[in-house]
This record gives sequence, C-alpha cells and structure tokens, in this order.
Amino acid sequence: DIEGNQIASLHDEANREVVPLSKISPTLKRAVLAIEDSHFYQHQGINPSSVARAFLTNLEQGKVVEGGSTLTMQLVKNLFLSPEREFSRKIAEAVLAIRLEQILSKDEILELYLNQVYWGHNTYGAETAAQSYFDKPASQLNLAEASMMAGLIAAPEEYSPFMDMEAAKQRQQLVLQRMQ
Repeated sequence: DIEGNQIASLHDEANREVVPLSKISPTLKRAVLAIEDSHFYQHQGINPSSVARAFLTNLEQGKVVEGGSTLTMQLVKNLFLSPEREFSRKIAEAVLAIRLEQILSKDEILELYLNQVYWGHNTYGAETAAQSYFDKPASQLNLAEASMMAGLIAAPEEYSPFMDMEAAKQRQQLVLQRMQ
C-alpha cells in the first residue's frame, strides 16, 4: 500500500518462504521430531523398529493405519516420489533415504523437511505456516504454538485449528506428551 505494507501475496502452486534452520524455533524443531521421528538423530535414514511396529499394526488392522517412515523417508517421498501407498514405493523411499543421509547432514535434512512440509491451507514450510497460523515468524514460536503446528503434519486439514479446534488441541496434547 502507500505506506509500504504488504496487502497480499501471489504465489504459484506452493505458498512457501524458505528460511535457514537457525531461523526456526528450537521448540518447533523439538516438537516436530517428537511427533514425527523421535530417533531422527540416531538412525541412518530408516528405523527398523518403527517399520516392524507399523507392519505388525497394519497386519493386525488388515489395512494401512500406521506408517514406519522416518523424517528422511517423508522428505524423500515428498520431494521425489508419488504419494501412492505401494510396497515398491516404500522400498524406493528407504533406499533413497539411506542415500540422502550419506550426502546431507542431519541438520540439512531437518532444514529441508521443515521448509517443504505441508502445514495445511496451502501453506508449505514452517515460516509460512507460522505466519499463517500465528502471525509471527517461525523463529518466535512458543511451546504452545510449536506443539500445535507440529501436530498438524500428520493430517493438516483434519487437525487444523481453523477447522476443528478440539481435534487440534487433542493432537497438540499428544505432541506435548511425546516431547515430555
């Protein structure tokens, strides 16, 4: 506008602002790791115990209800592979995740993940999501905000506080429990 304030933002397919890992709240990083991949810094791309747990749960339920994907596997799927749930895609995901972990550092992988992940309502990346949900940069998120955002990743529209505050709060509680 005439005073230099942004009125609107036009973007192509993905509404995203990429920021370095240092510009993302340490609390958000911890919250995401707690709910998405608590062994991120211990594995080399795949977590065999998570894969086995998911396999047994899915076998017991008779359908795919749980994934065994690490954060690196999720990144690989989102960047390089199709979203179809097929065994062959899971194998490719695992192989590429192992390779990615050989090329990039854990912090580089976490930075890529936090900048590409979908947070709902056409927002991609932690910075854009923090601005959208809390009108502040990702670097300034507090524990309540970070845990709310981390809870969105599994099902962004389903857990969105804009759509269902009760579901968002329940998911936030789960994130806080996992962080503890």
